[in-house]
Amino acid sequence: MIETMSEWLEILWVPGLAAIMISLMSAPLGSFLIWRKMAFFGDTLAHGSLLGVALAVFFEFAPLYGVVVVLLLLALILGLMLGDGSNVVSSLNLQRLNPFKKSATFTANQPVIGNDALLGIISHGSLALGIVVASLVADRGVNLSNYLLGDVLSVAEQDLWWIASGLLLVIAGISFSWRDLLMITVDETLAKIEGVSVARLRIQLVLLLAIAVALAIKVVGVLVLTGLMLIPAATSGRIAKSPEAMVIGAAVFGSISVVSGLLASVWLDLPSGPTIVVCALIGFLLLPKLRF
Repeated sequence: MIETMSEWLEILWVPGLAAIMISLMSAPLGSFLIWRKMAFFGDTLAHGSLLGVALAVFFEFAPLYGVVVVLLLLALILGLMLGDGSNVVSSLNLQRLNPFKKSATFTANQPVIGNDALLGIISHGSLALGIVVASLVADRGVNLSNYLLGDVLSVAEQDLWWIASGLLLVIAGISFSWRDLLMITVDETLAKIEGVSVARLRIQLVLLLAIAVALAIKVVGVLVLTGLMLIPAATSGRIAKSPEAMVIGAAVFGSISVVSGLLASVWLDLPSGPTIVVCALIGFLLLPKLRF
C-alpha cells in the first residue's frame, strides 16, 4: 500500500512523465486526424503495431524496433494510397482561415474503394495477423495484454529518452510545416495550385503519426490509443476558436486526462490505458456543464 507522497513520486514520476509527453505528442496529431476526418487512420496504425510486436518476438528482437519498422512501412503505404483527405470540420470554421483567401469547387476522382473501407481492411487484417503470429510464439512469454491495454508502470527511465525524442520530432515536424499542413487540410487542390507539396506533407503527417503510435502503445495500449489522440482534441474543439487554440487545448486536456487516469489506475488497480481514456471521456462529457 502506497502511504506517503515520496512513495507516490518514486513510483509515478517516470510513467507520469512518459504519459504527459505522449499526450503532448498526441495533441496536434489528434487535431489533424479530426480535421482531415481520418479517425480510422489512428486505429489502423494502432492495430498494425500489434503485428510489429508479434514479428519482433518471432524474430527475437526488441518489440519497439518491430513496431517502428512495421508502422513506418504501413504509414508509407497508406500515405501513398489514400485519397484526398481534405473536406474538413466546420466547428472551427477552418475555411475562414483559408490562406488562399478564395473558395473554389472541384470534383475529385472517386476511388473504387473508399478510404474508410481501405483503412478498415488493413486495420483488422493487421490486427488478426498480429494475433495469429503472437499465438505461434506464445511459448516465448509474450504478454499481449500489456500491449492491448497498456502498462504505463512498466515504462523505464531509458524509455523516456525515446519518447522525448519522438515528442521533439513531432513538434518540429508540425511546427515547421504548420501553415502548409493547414493549407492541405482546407483544400488539397488549391494547395497544389499554390505550389505546396501535398504528397510530401501527407506522407510526413502519417510518418509522424506512426512514430507517435509506436511510442504510445506501451503507455496506453493498442485498443484505446486512438481515444487518447481524438478525445482531448475533440474536447478542445468544442470551445476553441482557432486551430492553434484547439491544439493547445488538446494538450491541456490530454495532460489532465493522463495524470488523473494514471493516479486512478494505481489507486484502484485498473489497467492504465483504458483508465486514462475513461478520464478523457469524462472530461469530454462534462465540458458543456462547466462552460459559463
